[in-house]
Amino acid sequence: MKKKTLIHTNPHLRDPERRRKLNEKSVISSSGVEGIKVSTKDIRNITYIKKQIKD
Repeated sequence: MKKKTLIHTNPHLRDPERRRKLNEKSVISSSGVEGIKVSTKDIRNITYIKKQIKD
């Protein structure tokens, strides 16, 4: 039986806007633990660039 992804099982991740914000917060926090300073703007720029390359 195929398992469902977190997006389908976790109620906090079902809303795309909330999921995006939680993901950004997670990236900033994880980067900080590694000593890397990342802003929300940095994350959004990377996401934008990836979408441009993909299209």
